[in-house]
Parts: sequence; C-alpha cells; structure tokens
Amino acid sequence: MADPHRNFEKNINQFDDILHRYGDDMDEDKDRNVDFDNLYMNIGKDNENDDDEEIVEIVQFNDNKSVLIDLTTAAEEAEGEEHLSQKLSQLSATDKEQEDSDKFKRSTVKKRPALTPSTTTDNISKKMKSTKEEQTNNLTPKYLSSNNKAFEQMINSVLEKTRSSIDIEYLRAIAVLIHQLECVDLDRLLWTTYLRSGTSTLKPQATTSTLSLWPLEVKQRMIDRGEVTTSDPNEIDHASCLSYVQRVLQKFRNQTELYQAQLKERKQRLNNRWTSDIEEAIIKFVQQHVIPLYKVPTQGQIATVEYDYNDQLIQLEYEQQNPNEYQKDIFKNLTQAKYEKETAKFDVAILKQRIAYNHLPQSFESLKIPAPILLDKIVDTNIRQNLMNQCEKILQRTKSDMMIVYIATAEEKMNEYQKKFDSDFIKMKENQRSGPSHEKLTQTMLDIMERRFKNINERLIHLYKLKLRFFVKAPTIKH
Repeated sequence: MADPHRNFEKNINQFDDILHRYGDDMDEDKDRNVDFDNLYMNIGKDNENDDDEEIVEIVQFNDNKSVLIDLTTAAEEAEGEEHLSQKLSQLSATDKEQEDSDKFKRSTVKKRPALTPSTTTDNISKKMKSTKEEQTNNLTPKYLSSNNKAFEQMINSVLEKTRSSIDIEYLRAIAVLIHQLECVDLDRLLWTTYLRSGTSTLKPQATTSTLSLWPLEVKQRMIDRGEVTTSDPNEIDHASCLSYVQRVLQKFRNQTELYQAQLKERKQRLNNRWTSDIEEAIIKFVQQHVIPLYKVPTQGQIATVEYDYNDQLIQLEYEQQNPNEYQKDIFKNLTQAKYEKETAKFDVAILKQRIAYNHLPQSFESLKIPAPILLDKIVDTNIRQNLMNQCEKILQRTKSDMMIVYIATAEEKMNEYQKKFDSDFIKMKENQRSGPSHEKLTQTMLDIMERRFKNINERLIHLYKLKLRFFVKAPTIKH
C-alpha cells in the first residue's frame, strides 16, 4: 500500500518554493539590482522606470494580516500620513509607525482560529475610515486640490491643443465628481463582497458546506457607528449585519445617482466646449491616482475576504472528518507554522522591494540629523553647500543602514519560522510512518491540509502583486 504521506510531502515542497521566482535570496540573480554598498546614494531618488516597469511577481510569503494592513495604509502612505514604525522609535522617541508585520501580529480576535478572517480586519476599518470615507464624502482629494499643480498643468496642455477656454476650477470640480464615482464604485464592490460572504454566496460551488461569515470589518464599523449596543463583535447577529450592509449598499447607490446627475449637469453647461479629449484626459488623470490610492487597497480587502472565506470552508471540511483531539492539534499547529513561515518570507520580500522601487516608508522623511548651528552662518557659499551635502549624505546613509537592519531582522525571523515549520513537518511525517494509528492523519485529512497550505500561498501571492502594483504606480503627491 502506498504511503499517503509521500504524495502530500511532494506537494508541500512545491508550495515551499512558491515565492522562489519573486525576489528572495534563492534567486538574487533575478531580483532587481540593488547596490547595498552604495544604497544610500539611491535613497530619495525618483525611480526612473516606474511607468514602464513590469510588475514583478513575488516569492514566498503568506498571511494576509501584514499584507492587508500594508495595502490598506497605502493611500495614507502616498499622502504622507503614515505613522512611524516601532523599530524607528528606537531612533526617535516620537517615531510611532508600526511595521507591517508588527501591525498584523497585534491583530487578534477571540473565539476564532489564528487563520480565520477575523484576524485580518480588526484594525482595517479604523485605518481605512479616515482615508476612504474622506474621499467619498465630498472632500477634494489632495491630488486634485488647488495647492497641487499637477492637475492644472495637465489640463492646460489639453486646453491648448483643443483651443478651449474653460475655467480650471470648473474642470477641477468635474474631476472631483469623477473621482467620487470611481471610489463609490469600488466601495460598492467591496461591500457586495461582504454581503456575499455573510449570505453564503461568495463561493457557492466550492464545497457542500454552507458558511455565513460576516467579516470583522462590518461588525467593527457597526460598533463604531453605534449601530449596536455591544462592543463585542461576536455578539452581533446575522440579521443585524444583513440589515446594516444592505443599508450601506443603498447609500452607495444613492451617492452614485447623485454624483452622476451632478456630473451630467456640469458637462451640459459647457455645451460644445466639453470635448472627448478633455473628458478622456481628466478620466485618465483621475484613474492614475485612484488606482494606487484607492483601487489597490480595495482589491486587497476584497481578496482577503475571499481567501479568508475559503480558509474557513477548508476548516469546516476538516472538522467534518471528525478528527480526534490529537489530529486537531496537528492540523492547527502545522498550518499555523506554515502561515507564520510564509508571512515572514513575505515581510522580507516587501522590504527588499521597498528598496528596489525606492519606496521607503514616508516615516523615514521625518528622520532628521541636526545640522551644526553655525552652518547657515558660513559666508562662503561653496563651503556651506559642501557641508550641507555631507549632512544630507549622512542622513541618507542612516536611512539605508536602517533598511538593511530591517531586512536582516526580518530574515532572521524568517529563518526561525522556517526551522519551526521544518521541525513540525518532520515530526508529523515520522508520526505518519510509525506512530499509533489514532494519531495519524487520513489521506483525506492530508489533502485538506494541502489545500489550506495552497490557500495561504495563493492569498499572499495575490496581495503581494497588489503591493508591488502600488509601489510601481503610486504617484508622488507634491504641493
């Protein structure tokens, strides 16, 4: 009789290498070239090939916690509102940004396994609220504000070609409406996903099991808005969630109708001065900013809901096998070890891509090295400028040195998780071969565990690609 564990081990090995082609140490020759010896020379310089760079696929990582939190803060990051990391707080007492992995590791929820959807969205609602709702609440986004000259420069060049005479602020208001419509459409898509998750229609053909799962984002928002009297998300019932999500979706539909009517009216007032060239230029400009600031984070949230839902279905399927306590522990511990190992790989990959795409956290900009008090009083301009340049080089080297420390720390943690997973996996393999029968997993149980491993990797690869998309396409907001 064939060893049921052998096939499982073979498949697990392929998942271990799933990020191999995306930038880890095993394929350095295929990574973007980063000169770590002269890293500080590149810190702060614009990426010359951002618009043409093809999205690089990732390496090995897992867990959507750090990924999703990183994506949902992408808009804040591009707007310069990212908090300082805890690691940087060692450099400055005022630095309070949380590293991606630290953010996700703090996110925990009662009464749920470590890999369930609840662990990923606890902090998301608070992070996204100030950014997303602000953008869909009749507020002008920064990239369209009158203080930002990018829109004015773009539209002036179009007006010159079309020989049209239209007030810039009037066109800016049209751009804001187009922005609102883009964002509301994404909100509707996200909340429709929430609805499908809560009404058992997200993956109807995936399994014979039915699962109604309301993401924590929904419940936390209900608590924050005073829609329920409890502060415990686990006490909010299905009917309350369903009613609330349906009302939110109706609000988005109403907003869409309102913005469409306002846009139509504004365009009609321009009569024949409103041309297809002007419309295409404004839409393109808005979408260039909405994609990294809003669409990518939203796609990350949607992906998380879908992968978490699938993960819960896998968990239910395993429970239907009536495992004993020992078999439950094996499944729980090994999948958690896999989860942690792949997440650590993801953290390393993201840090490296931050350097490759020159997309250091905005918090690094707050790092300052005090210049000599008398520097500004030096009369000789050449000497003064040379000294100022030296100060700037010291600052850039400090930033690059900190990034190298970040990467070294993350790689060490990755190695620790790798060793733990390998150790747990070897123990399970030995137990399958020579342990008592009641402690062995059946072939069906092994197959289910394999699918959970695959779900972990697929989730992270998808979210990693979204993160790289943000690195490549995120515009610099200047005032």
